[in-house]
Amino acid sequence: MADRWEEITESIYRAALEPGAWSDVMSMMKAGFRSQAETFYFLDFAPRKVRPVHLCGIGDGWLARFDELYFTPDNPWCIHSRELHRPGVVRTNERLDAHTRRSGTLYRSVYYNEWMRPQGLRYSIGNTLLAQDGTVANVTLLRAPEEGTFGPDEVLAFERLTRHFERALDIAIRLESAALQGERSTRAFDELAHGVVILDPRGRLQYANRAAQARLARGDGLALRDGVLSATLAREQPRLESLLRKVLPDAGPGLDSGPARLSLARGERPGTLVLSAMRVASGQARYLASRAAILMTIADAAGPAADAFEPLRRLHGFTPAESRLACALAGGESLRDAATRMGVTYSTARGYLKLLFHKTGTHRQAELVAMLMRDLSLPR
Repeated sequence: MADRWEEITESIYRAALEPGAWSDVMSMMKAGFRSQAETFYFLDFAPRKVRPVHLCGIGDGWLARFDELYFTPDNPWCIHSRELHRPGVVRTNERLDAHTRRSGTLYRSVYYNEWMRPQGLRYSIGNTLLAQDGTVANVTLLRAPEEGTFGPDEVLAFERLTRHFERALDIAIRLESAALQGERSTRAFDELAHGVVILDPRGRLQYANRAAQARLARGDGLALRDGVLSATLAREQPRLESLLRKVLPDAGPGLDSGPARLSLARGERPGTLVLSAMRVASGQARYLASRAAILMTIADAAGPAADAFEPLRRLHGFTPAESRLACALAGGESLRDAATRMGVTYSTARGYLKLLFHKTGTHRQAELVAMLMRDLSLPR
């Protein structure tokens, strides 16, 4: 028996590299566990759909009815999904009864009586390989009544094998993600001087070219928080989230689903960023959910380069906020527009302007801008 489990384990890792090998894995699982149906699939709870990876023993007609009968209000696997659809939690009929403290919990559901029982299936054993963003990946074996339930030794063997399933799936997803990124010409993105990122619909970073990676590393206007693209300045975060919502397919009434732009304050550095976002197709995938992705470009706003104002900070003792205002004014913006972009009131901006006058010995905005531009032209 040990040789059989070792052979299945080797096949599992081969299937991570060769998706066609899952049929061999499932055939071995069938022989090892005396099951009538062997399933490896993804459940997407938001659209209430199943995405099969490999199914054996389930006819096309029954597969077509699965979504309708599985996602029913009385299905205990859905009711207790949060507790039971977790990686490493092996599920059997008996463990479901223990969890609910009721005997025969599954047998009273529509899912069992209208989907499992008509196919001659009664007992099940399953484990979750992945659970995130409303999606779970499951391996489940189903048995006929005459075969009896899964015994303790079988539960232990299944638990050990599905740990390898979990690792193999992680490998397969990483490989597929890299392949999809290749389809988006990410190699060409690395040659660009401006930043390019690809985000999932929740704003999680999927890819960043070299320029974007460098910007994120120094927190220049944008940063990563728990893998999510975020604005460095807290006050800019709602504006960034609004930009992402505008380009999603489910943007909702009144929101444009086409390309969108945003000017974003950089934080400690003076100047602003110009973000341009658009929706792109994610392509066809076997393991990854078919979702839209967001392609975003990141560039410095037109006008004097923000880094050029670093000598002015040292020369005149500007604070970061004063430097941002000086950068905006030298770039041709009005005081009111600069205040809006900085996220401060017009009155606050006027206060900053008075400090700039004081520190530079100027008295009018035109005089200040002329001096700033003159200072910028001096050797550093």
